[in-house]
Amino acid sequence: MSGVTSKELEYQRFVQRELGLSHPTYDSELSFYNNVKNGDIEALKKLKSEGIFQSVDLPERGKLSDDKIRNLKYHIIVTVSMICRFCIEGGLDERDSYGLSDIYINRIDKAATAKQLLELHEQVIFDYAERMKKLNKTKRLNLHCLKAMEYISDNLHRPLSVTEVAEHIGIDRTYLGKLFKSETGQTVLQYIRSKKIQTAQNMLVYSELSCSEISEYLGFASQSHFTENFKLVAGITPSEYKAKYYRKHWDDR
Repeated sequence: MSGVTSKELEYQRFVQRELGLSHPTYDSELSFYNNVKNGDIEALKKLKSEGIFQSVDLPERGKLSDDKIRNLKYHIIVTVSMICRFCIEGGLDERDSYGLSDIYINRIDKAATAKQLLELHEQVIFDYAERMKKLNKTKRLNLHCLKAMEYISDNLHRPLSVTEVAEHIGIDRTYLGKLFKSETGQTVLQYIRSKKIQTAQNMLVYSELSCSEISEYLGFASQSHFTENFKLVAGITPSEYKAKYYRKHWDDR
């Protein structure tokens, strides 16, 4: 198959002029993607209030397919792909960014209505932006705190103590506790718990593992201990969370 000819491109421009089709300006698109990359939630909320997010469904945004739903899917997938790469450029872990992109594109592919697609469009924007906001905040943290966070993330599958974390990074336990609280607003144990529960939430939604298997995998002393900690963070029990969110986006058609 040959590439696009000059004649085809000129005809496309003619059609766009005749139908009043127009893409956003390069500068406005760059500003939007930079807002996501910088984790500027307030700027994105302002764009949302101005109806910019909804404009992805307007006819003048360009026709990528004769089918209205497929056309909207294509536009949103382009947005996801661009956000994914801008956020990698901004420092988001490449595996995480591509993983998020794959999950959202899969959800977009399965969506059946414009309402579902526009909700996904908003979700992906704020999901990436929130992650970038946290990442940008983390970049300013003390090196000891960053090392502690990295060690915790690598060892979520077993019990962890403040003493162990402090010994690993080579500083006093009390000093780490004060420094971590000052830098993050959380104690080390609170951070460990929040990361374990965040991981448990993802496993409950996307895996076939039972609550007891997840509890064991994450190194909780017992399932009751897991349930108690989960409820403190999520406000509901692991079983309730699974019943509410497990693969909901696959069945919500």
